[in-house]
Amino acid sequence: MSGKENILFQVADAALASPDETVRQVVFPAVRGGEKTLRDLVHECKTKGPEYRRTVQTTLRASYTGHYRRGLIQLLTVLEFRSGNTAHQPVIRPLELLVPTPRKELIHRLRTRRCELCGQCGTVAVHQVAKLAHLGTPGPGQPAWAAFMARKRRKTLVVCQPCHEVIHATPVTHAA
Repeated sequence: MSGKENILFQVADAALASPDETVRQVVFPAVRGGEKTLRDLVHECKTKGPEYRRTVQTTLRASYTGHYRRGLIQLLTVLEFRSGNTAHQPVIRPLELLVPTPRKELIHRLRTRRCELCGQCGTVAVHQVAKLAHLGTPGPGQPAWAAFMARKRRKTLVVCQPCHEVIHATPVTHAA
């Protein structure tokens, strides 16, 4: 039966407009089809109600499960779980498997708050190149920062602000 929300609204509106009258005088006339429509609606709810609820719950669960799972994985990538207690290791070890290794490495490098070029501690940023090929060919014309990234085979470099400014001031000129 379609338009159930409208029927509910019509019933509620009629009941509130005349709260002292009988159902037969107020509610039945307010709904198209009257008493028969309301009886059909009650019958449908009794026979299909639990099935409909399960369908709605399944649909909602399916639509939100993936959403929250993605958010949980993103949250786990920025959190670090540690414990020296051996009783907690069965929980800690599986959590480590959920986080991709390269991401963990970058997070660890960021948490040290140490510039990978000059070794200075403090506020750091990440310099990133799209491809290792953009670092250019090894040789005298290659900037020191590019040579370092190429040697480490990394597309990211954790650096302090002064080193980051030097990187942008000395771009690679002969990239592949």
